[in-house]
Amino acid sequence: WSPQELAKDFKAKADSCFKSSGWRDAVVYYTRALSHMPEDEKLYSNRSACYVKLKKFDKALADAKKCASLKPDWSKAYFRIGQAHR
Repeated sequence: WSPQELAKDFKAKADSCFKSSGWRDAVVYYTRALSHMPEDEKLYSNRSACYVKLKKFDKALADAKKCASLKPDWSKAYFRIGQAHR
């Protein structure tokens, strides 16, 4: 398995957990995916969303800022930053 394939598999598991409100498990899978693809802004964005659901706003903000640094022209990164400032 390539790092991209492993990350894709972990992301799919994380997405499934997120859809069923399993945010803690989703964080674990997004984190595993990031260990294989640490420059993927969407993984940081998705993990940030999980942290918001878990009310871990500091972690949500850190991921949102990392997302924005990786893709500064992506408006969703700034949306995530706004969510983390609740």
